[in-house]
Formats: sequence, structure tokens, C-alpha cells
Amino acid sequence: MSLYFAIMISLNADRSGEEGAGVVEYLGLAALGVAIVAILLTGMTDVTNTLMTDIKNMVTGG
Repeated sequence: MSLYFAIMISLNADRSGEEGAGVVEYLGLAALGVAIVAILLTGMTDVTNTLMTDIKNMVTGG
């Protein structure tokens, strides 16, 4: 779910003056998603909950 929010933020950002940054950004977002899934699969629930809460607060602004 957080990867979805990260992608939406990236897509909604104003990039009218930039060129060629899309692939790098999507690769970075994919790496972030893989890292989050890896944390979820290892069972580190405290770390995962903290990370998800931080991402949610960052996305929702509070």
C-alpha cells in the first residue's frame, strides 16, 4: 500500500521542466517496495509498523 502512495506522489509531482528522470525514480520506488516487502516477510513487526506509520504520516501530512 505504501508503494502505491509513493508512486502516486511521484506521478503527481510537478516535473514540467525535467527530462529523463522517470526511469530512475521508478527503479527507486520499486527498490523501496521490495525493501518494505522484505521487512514484512521477516516478521519484524515493530520496525514494519513504525515504518508504515512514518510513511502514512508523511503522505497524509500528520
